[in-house]
Amino acid sequence: MWRAFWLMTVVALLLAGCRPAAIGQPDLVIALITSPGTPVVGPATATVFLRSTDGRPIGGAAVRVECIPTLPQAAPVAADADEVAAGVYRARLAWPRAGSWLVVVRATLASGETVLRQVDLPYVHSR
Repeated sequence: MWRAFWLMTVVALLLAGCRPAAIGQPDLVIALITSPGTPVVGPATATVFLRSTDGRPIGGAAVRVECIPTLPQAAPVAADADEVAAGVYRARLAWPRAGSWLVVVRATLASGETVLRQVDLPYVHSR
């Protein structure tokens, strides 16, 4: 059952991560996967995949993952991501509290263009 839940979470994040946050941004695919698959309070890893619409990896970007709580009691969390493979970026962060979060991926491409994508993370669980 947990395996099915985890798979559904990953698919939802991948599909949600493909939507542009604003009109007029470069046409590319940004996907986000969190580890652990079911987010819990504490350390986490966010892996971001940047691809062109024809599937080619986009390397050399500066990627930042910003996590904004939907409730004002928590402070935002942000981390810069390192490129670990062509078009694959990894950021280490820590969820400070349980609740719903808005995750914004900000990628500045080698051309200087900045692309934003947002994903609603419905719930970070307490341990």
